[in-house]
Amino acid sequence: MNLRLATLTIVTSLVANSALAFDVNLTWYQAQKMLRKPMVEDLTVGVKGLVGRGNFCVLDGQLFLWGGASLETDPSKYAGHFNIVLQPDGAFQADFVPAREGRKNFSGAFPHNDTCPDEAVEIGLYPISSINGSTDMLSFVEYLIKQGYR
Repeated sequence: MNLRLATLTIVTSLVANSALAFDVNLTWYQAQKMLRKPMVEDLTVGVKGLVGRGNFCVLDGQLFLWGGASLETDPSKYAGHFNIVLQPDGAFQADFVPAREGRKNFSGAFPHNDTCPDEAVEIGLYPISSINGSTDMLSFVEYLIKQGYR
């Protein structure tokens, strides 16, 4: 009897709390579209854009840029960023630009390399062909070390 009462109390509590919870009925991507924010997917061949390191993801061992990522217009002086240019083959070349101030922190230069979320895959991913001329992560890290990053 006590177990039934406890279960009923928990279920009732969950239902009541979910009715009071804020409804997330719009994705970040949809909101950016509504606000007409420029995104990676809006770039045309040869046009340079600016993105933060969190807009990259990995799929099957390859680095990609999410098409729904917002383009930045004013980079932080304390964080590095990436200049990106869409190539005729549909891939992006990226160049890491260090922060104007602060230390040469390796983690701030490293592109985010988490697995690509489902939403990013559905919206569109663009391959990264190179970063600062490096065509793989090992050579990019070696480049950063030569530049004094630790």
